Amino acid sequence: MNTRWLEVIVTFVAAASSFEGVLSKPSTDVQDCPMIADIVLVIDISNAITEASGKQENWNYVLDFASSVVGSFPIAPQQTHVGVAVPSSRTVEGFKLDKYTERNALLNEINKLKPFDTKPNIVAGLFFARTKLFSTDMGARNNVAKIAILMTGGLATKDTEELIYEAKLMKDAGIQVFTVGMTDKVDSNLLAAMSSIPTATHSFHVSDFIMLGMISGDLIRGVCDSLSIVETQSTTRATTTTSTTTRKITGQVDGTCSNLPLDLVLIIDELSTRSANWEDDWSHIVGFAKSIVDAFTISPSMTRVSVVVFSDLATIEFYLKASSDATSVKKVIDRLTVTDGKRNIASGIKKARTDAYSPSNGARTGVARKAFIITGGAASIDIAQTIPEADLAKQAGIELFAIGITKQVDDQQLKSICSAPSASHYFYVPDYSQLSTIVKRLVKSACDGN
Repeated sequence: MNTRWLEVIVTFVAAASSFEGVLSKPSTDVQDCPMIADIVLVIDISNAITEASGKQENWNYVLDFASSVVGSFPIAPQQTHVGVAVPSSRTVEGFKLDKYTERNALLNEINKLKPFDTKPNIVAGLFFARTKLFSTDMGARNNVAKIAILMTGGLATKDTEELIYEAKLMKDAGIQVFTVGMTDKVDSNLLAAMSSIPTATHSFHVSDFIMLGMISGDLIRGVCDSLSIVETQSTTRATTTTSTTTRKITGQVDGTCSNLPLDLVLIIDELSTRSANWEDDWSHIVGFAKSIVDAFTISPSMTRVSVVVFSDLATIEFYLKASSDATSVKKVIDRLTVTDGKRNIASGIKKARTDAYSPSNGARTGVARKAFIITGGAASIDIAQTIPEADLAKQAGIELFAIGITKQVDDQQLKSICSAPSASHYFYVPDYSQLSTIVKRLVKSACDGN
């Protein structure tokens, strides 16, 4: 029997079983879940689906998945409302949040949706959801949790910057963003970059439509957990008259490790970008590094920071033992300058492991060790040592995060450098000006593992 069909038969049985459990009754987890929410489905009905073999069957899986997810929540005027945006290359259609407030009517309308023979326009769909469907004019309610679920069979890589930016605007507006990739044509890293954090509960990917049923329960639980967090935060705001903020950052990062000790090393690529805007590019790196510092409570007993820079070779600009406060660290970062040469990522990682994390230089026993590698390109010297040096660092108990900037980086190289899973340890931006958009996710990922 053809291997592909054998795989399909096996996954069909698992998917059918999953769907049966989800469709027959709401998840047990959902029973204890806050039920008041405005949920918008952004469904890609483009040629990512229509060009695939088994066109109608694939579309049925998409509709079944959408129905099983929203059908697990109580659809009622005073409980969960659902809206839908269906973007094509020419327009965005759908219905607003308060149009169907009865479960059967909602599911019937979802099942009437038809795929278009057109290219995807996910950016337009996200924009429509944010500016229209989540507005009070279209039925969105004030002081109600907002959830967006993007289901797509393919994302245009040429739209990467716009997709990340539009998703950021949604998250900045207080909307929890969940992403679901439905084919192997979808870039999992791009989905993760678009989703809210933690990505493990907000971003999902299957290689075939038939496997969607296998993740429906996880998505439902992720939405439920997100609603629980929002409810807890709302209750806290309503019952607490004063609060103390122990961490600050542009983008309002909510600290989850501000009261835990941490030894943090910033490993910064100091090579010139050689672009006409290299001064602006460098200022973005400096600002990004300072924003990271501002995200933690810097003191001898809390977070200590060391700064390592590299080009041909690596040097330490600031030691962990000198971390008395954030101001002293940021002054050192402000003095950093660009240089010419080759990019020796291996030397930067080695310098952090052998020198920055040396007890004589301030590294503490029993304290979490995390290093952020910030680079604008691929290693060009000692290339063969890059991954081995990263492995040695990880074996030494250092958790590595990689931040890649521009298409000059080697994605696979950086994913291999960082700790697992790469979805929460590797961050990519297409331009230096976009660095500020990932500070919140980066810091949250680092704190979640503490």
